[in-house]
Amino acid sequence: MSAPDSNLLSDWIEWLEQLNPDRIELGLERVRQVWQQLDCHIASTIVTVAGTNGKGSVVAMLEQVQLASGRSVMAYTSPHLLRFNERIRIDGVAVADAALVQAFQQVAAAQAESGQRLTYFEFTTLAALWLIARQHADVSVLEVGLGGRLDAVNIIDTDAAVLTSIGMDHMQWLGDSRQAIAGEKVAIARPGKLLVCGDADPPAVIGEHARAIGARLLQIGVDFDLIETAAAAAPGGNNALQGRFHASWLQQPFSVPLPVMAGAHQRHNMACVLALLTAPDSPLAPSPPAQVPSPQLLHALSTTRVPGRQQRLRERPELIVDVAHNEQAVAVLVDNLQRHPVCGRTLIVLAMLADKDFPAVLRCLQPLADQWLLPQIDSRRALPPQSLQQWLLTSGVAAASIHDYPNVTDAVGTALNVAQPDDRIVVLGSFVTAAALLADWDEQFGTRQ
Repeated sequence: MSAPDSNLLSDWIEWLEQLNPDRIELGLERVRQVWQQLDCHIASTIVTVAGTNGKGSVVAMLEQVQLASGRSVMAYTSPHLLRFNERIRIDGVAVADAALVQAFQQVAAAQAESGQRLTYFEFTTLAALWLIARQHADVSVLEVGLGGRLDAVNIIDTDAAVLTSIGMDHMQWLGDSRQAIAGEKVAIARPGKLLVCGDADPPAVIGEHARAIGARLLQIGVDFDLIETAAAAAPGGNNALQGRFHASWLQQPFSVPLPVMAGAHQRHNMACVLALLTAPDSPLAPSPPAQVPSPQLLHALSTTRVPGRQQRLRERPELIVDVAHNEQAVAVLVDNLQRHPVCGRTLIVLAMLADKDFPAVLRCLQPLADQWLLPQIDSRRALPPQSLQQWLLTSGVAAASIHDYPNVTDAVGTALNVAQPDDRIVVLGSFVTAAALLADWDEQFGTRQ
């Protein structure tokens, strides 16, 4: 199918979606050939970020501290929540339609010249890289989409790499153990370059690979850590908490405000960024290295927010939306909610994609849930609500507490109508689920306070 002869972004997105955006073909040969045809070079300092969960938060934190330091920064993430443009940001601002169209046109021409056939993700990644190469930013932060070793982003050599948490997701492509999955993800590391690992229980392959290629591994809990020092969180979040950052290369630890984003996992994400900002051999450290980042950088880091990450949309009844879609991410969400309990019931609005381990997710949520609201979502990969319902019934959940809905708006609307002020509504299960709520929030629910 030929690329569109159009200057409208909507036409290009429609064409890309017809390429089957859900198809995954791991491998670098196709995308590398088209990249070579584009004849681009990224001159900025490059940081790649891989992991099962937490990648988007780390990218956003890195982005904000670079802006606070006066450096220009490009960021590439996926997937998006509401608009495709969110995937590519220039100094914190989503790329314009015209620039995206130009990038798509260039990639389409290079693809035709090379004779290769790219997937949706490969095509859009090359468009992002083409834009990054043209911008000449000081720093470029690239999120790895799936795995690492064979992900399209890995055609770019990084100056520093970050591994966030390693969990069980995408097992059909990455392997059925944390060791196998970590082996795929750690392949973003490069010889002689810094590798920062924020998984507190790292599979052995991470250290083994770092030693084998001569990367310098900094491991949370061994080389650095961020320890909470306050006794309790303030109502509505943990933004009142303080922490102490410890690192083997520092003369002494220093105090930092902890992230406003909820969850203990955000402390690990923030610690990785602090390691990159202070390690003497880090490409992001100032010269000469500063023992303590400036108050402006620490403020930018701690106040970073990412939509759809334990995002609170209202207070009474409390409504939280989260993109969590695998066992590890949902367990983190549940842990944080249990640390901040409500007096009333918890109503779960859950919709997932069919390639996820939904029984593991449901087991995580069961101790929390009083009511289950299961909507259909608009995706070819959507798991039918009836599959969730059947599993819950089989596991002994009362039929009266389970209901299915045609869409997220109806499910959330029902939850808000039946919830009491002391109840909590949690909307989760996928980026598609979160996007369906956030897209309609102001129009449909913003006045229901």
